[in-house]
Amino acid sequence: MVPVVTAVTTLGMDHIEMLGPSIENIAWHKAGIYKSGAAALSTLQDSAPAAVLEKRAGKRGEQVAFIGEDARLPQDALQLKPSVQRKNASLAAAAAQAFLSRTAPKEANELTVEDLEVGVKQWSWPGRFQVIQDGKLTWFLDAAHNDMSVGLASQWFAETGRTLKDRDDSTVKVLIFSHINELRDTAGLLESLAKALLDCDAGVKHVIFSTYDESTEKKARREPKSPELFHETWKKVQPETQIWGEPTIQGAIERARQLGGGVEEVQTLITGSQHLVGPALRVLKFE
Repeated sequence: MVPVVTAVTTLGMDHIEMLGPSIENIAWHKAGIYKSGAAALSTLQDSAPAAVLEKRAGKRGEQVAFIGEDARLPQDALQLKPSVQRKNASLAAAAAQAFLSRTAPKEANELTVEDLEVGVKQWSWPGRFQVIQDGKLTWFLDAAHNDMSVGLASQWFAETGRTLKDRDDSTVKVLIFSHINELRDTAGLLESLAKALLDCDAGVKHVIFSTYDESTEKKARREPKSPELFHETWKKVQPETQIWGEPTIQGAIERARQLGGGVEEVQTLITGSQHLVGPALRVLKFE
């Protein structure tokens, strides 16, 4: 069955062991989604991958429409922060419009501003740029797991946190991190995260390294190869941070709660893997 619309989001150096080694290779594989007779869309891309997308779509008789930011999207919606979410929402709106244009009756084939506002308001993606507020505790969850995405998560955490916190600057900033993957440079990923949080002036003073084990009863049976490597990597970038090690996600979350002493505001970024964020949502009872 031929799809009606096909779309490619912003390309990055991810899954290079299967799709790489270059961004052009990744673009070639991603462009396999384009099919004859289906609208071909993409977010704005760098010139090299864009050229690959155009060439491969052209072989299917299609021309790629590169979609910029849709000005009709609500400006202050928390769901559209950080900016990458506006890019993704703009592409989603363009895909919906292309689908309607090809399938809906003429009197009902146009997305309106009201349609977009309702769609954004009702949209959520658990574990992706998700904010959970619980009294003085605010949890920021994002399943970032490569250099590009941890940079975006850091910017989102810093900027959104500043809009939510009290004026007295007493907020305790915490990071909970775990990443266990034999095919990735885990230390390099953590270093990128530490640098990104520093560049964003996120103010993280406590780092809690954990595993993928949700609790002592629910074990993922995947352990970090060298917990000491996490400590060494982080201290190299942010030596003043206090580092904690917790063998379970439940323990890491409880540690973050305790760091505020029940008095101060605590903002905690939980990131590094879907295998960390998913169980964290269960522990927080927001799955």
